Amino acid sequence: MSSHLATIQLVNVREGWPSEDGDFTPWLAANISELGRALGLEFTGVRTEERLYGGSRRVDIVAACEGRPVVIENQLEDTDNDHLSRLLIYAAGKDARTVIWIAAGMDDEHWQVMHWLNQQNGNAKFYGVVVELLKVGDSKPAPYFKVVVAPGDMRERNTGNQQSITNRQIARNNNDFSKELADQLYLDHGIEIPDLGPYPILKYLEGTALRYAAIWGDSPAVELVIEKGGDGGPEWNQRLFEQLQKHQPTIESAINLGQDESLVWEPIRRPGTTGRLAARSRIAIYRPGSVHNSPEAWSEYRSWFIEKYLLFHNALKPYLDELGLQ
Repeated sequence: MSSHLATIQLVNVREGWPSEDGDFTPWLAANISELGRALGLEFTGVRTEERLYGGSRRVDIVAACEGRPVVIENQLEDTDNDHLSRLLIYAAGKDARTVIWIAAGMDDEHWQVMHWLNQQNGNAKFYGVVVELLKVGDSKPAPYFKVVVAPGDMRERNTGNQQSITNRQIARNNNDFSKELADQLYLDHGIEIPDLGPYPILKYLEGTALRYAAIWGDSPAVELVIEKGGDGGPEWNQRLFEQLQKHQPTIESAINLGQDESLVWEPIRRPGTTGRLAARSRIAIYRPGSVHNSPEAWSEYRSWFIEKYLLFHNALKPYLDELGLQ
């Protein structure tokens, strides 16, 4: 990385908002335009902790968009089934037309549920948003809303395109792009992808504890995910992440980041007030662009994924070898 460029760092969201109801929800209500800008929506009539079903439940945030009800459910940790059920209960209770789930991370199964809900062509539109705190060099942390699930008309609102990209088209693009990427990896480098999903796993290490993956959409990335479950899993994840982070300058130099690329080190989440550790952490290379918005540039994107994956893999390999993980 060039010496005149700063490094982007992810900060644990609990450092900015120690609690969901006492810190994050009031902040979001006061800064709802930041979320609206990320989604291409304008909110009015914002209320917090609104009672539902005779007061037995409270909705984090209720608002309106174009005169129709909006429900927002927050959690400063990875998505879970409990918050998914709350989201649907609140949406039904408020007859919401816009339903937003904000979390520190979104599990694949919950991404699939939200995506499926948008495919049902109902009256409600579902958004999944990952909230992050980013630092550039020694700057103060700044909030960033990363939209990971959205209805098919979002791209039309945000880009002014005459024809929107539907969820069905996105799913078809995911499938086609995955197959083409897998073919090129095998033909050019003899690498077989073990799991060809919408965002394919490029390589598993140590069972399912470590995996390289390619993801795309509005934030194309190659990532190493550290995720080991069971007893001692979170502690193991944190130790490994910290061991790799000790070599951050050398690793970033070996990857040869471009001017508009960044290597993000996402630390273990969920310390919270209970002291729990997160189930995963992530090291990822990001670049601007969108696979879905630029099918004519798929060849360029495939070449980028493969180049960065090989550089990323080779940069991390010596340190994983030392730990007996490669």
